[in-house]
Amino acid sequence: MTVRIGLAMFLGLGLVACDGGAVEHDAGPTGLDGGMPPGECASASDGTPCAGGTGTCRAGVCETSGPECGDGAIDDGEECDDGNRTAFDGCEPDCTFTCRADAECDDGLVCNGAERCGVSAHVCEPGTPAEPGTECTTADIADGVCIATATGVRCANAGCQNGVLEEGEECDDGNEASGDGCEPDCTFTCRADADCDDGSFCTGAETCDLATHRCVAGTEPSCDDDNACTENLCDDEAAACANPLIDNDGDGHAPVELGACGTDCNDRRDDVYPGAEELCDGIDNNCNGMTDESAPTWYIDCDGDGFAATTDSSRMGCEEPASSATGCGGRWTTRRPISAATTDCDDANRNAFPGQTMFFTTAHRPTATGDDARFGDYNCDALAQRDRSTAAERDGSCTLTTNFLLGTRSCSGTGWAGAAAPACGGSGTFYTCGEKQECFPRFLGDRICAGYSLVCEGRFLRAGDPCYCPSGTTCTADCTPGSSGCPWHYYRCPAATTEAGARMACR
Repeated sequence: MTVRIGLAMFLGLGLVACDGGAVEHDAGPTGLDGGMPPGECASASDGTPCAGGTGTCRAGVCETSGPECGDGAIDDGEECDDGNRTAFDGCEPDCTFTCRADAECDDGLVCNGAERCGVSAHVCEPGTPAEPGTECTTADIADGVCIATATGVRCANAGCQNGVLEEGEECDDGNEASGDGCEPDCTFTCRADADCDDGSFCTGAETCDLATHRCVAGTEPSCDDDNACTENLCDDEAAACANPLIDNDGDGHAPVELGACGTDCNDRRDDVYPGAEELCDGIDNNCNGMTDESAPTWYIDCDGDGFAATTDSSRMGCEEPASSATGCGGRWTTRRPISAATTDCDDANRNAFPGQTMFFTTAHRPTATGDDARFGDYNCDALAQRDRSTAAERDGSCTLTTNFLLGTRSCSGTGWAGAAAPACGGSGTFYTCGEKQECFPRFLGDRICAGYSLVCEGRFLRAGDPCYCPSGTTCTADCTPGSSGCPWHYYRCPAATTEAGARMACR
């Protein structure tokens, strides 16, 4: 039974002075009987002898007892006594050895090796871990292999992604990550540069690091042309760099805000740039710092056909002058009459002006003599132009004629009915019969067919029909050989027309 010294003193075991008064025992510097002075166990480690050797310090107090486990002394019935309560340190809290033989330490796991019992220290010592790939089984794994992990070698299921390179695998990194050198299916991410190529010019040429089997990004092409006024673009489709001008309004000039290379003082308007026409619009169109400095000159146009006959009475201004200011009831034009191509030959007739292409049956100057003088000034060239040929034909009918020497057919009969064409201003009937129609390449070869079209004469004529190529001929690009069901020939005979709109067929 443990008896604390403090309690013994309380029970009257202390000394009494001769005069009957209680006095403290003078233990001196070593305490009672040479042990620790009273109260010193508070700072002493467990197992330190108390005063007089009657006990040992435990938990800050002095305990006295007979032979007991944990007192640091091996007593009868104890295999060991290390004076502490720590388990697995060679001497257990019940004063028995932690182990006596290797079998007591073996956990039955193959992968962490066979544990041993230290003969002298009686402490279980770890075994030598098995090589990764060693076959193993556990309560949860029937057919596994040893794998190395950050915490040691353990048993894992066999197969891909267990971290062990097995038969049929190129690699096994034990994870499902792609692109890290070993794919989830235990094949290398790449074996050659071609495995990494993404086909993009703009990402550069990717390569394969054969040491790690990882793809290495390519070097992007440098598309910077050192011009602040151009964009630095990479065109994958063209496999080239592109440096288009920064031009928001599309007038061919970059904005001045980009620096010395920019010349457009207003990149929001396509009619404003250096060299642009200065318009009367309250804007500096040519970027010279001035506004509307070039007002147009206006010229009198009495008949309103856009041409003036003279520069007399011209005016300058941004706005067209009033019609009443012309003096002839007309209007104004900015086209300067400086040549025959810009000068109106008759400012009283709006149908007469340079470049007129229409034909008229009334005389331009009825009082003049001769067709050129009477009809010739509508386009201001003083010559009469006729809308139809003056050649005469027989009876105005169209006839399909064959030329066996050349191997061609043609529609004849185009021209005026009667003996001669009518005079300018007169009337008559004019027939149009068309051009050469059919080609027979069997005579002179395919060259004579140039410009002709295959035309279907049968009942299946419709847009998109394929066509049949006769022997010895070459189909045009829009023909698909092999069709049957309608005869095809290298000619076209359009319906003939007359001035009055009558229709004639080429027979």
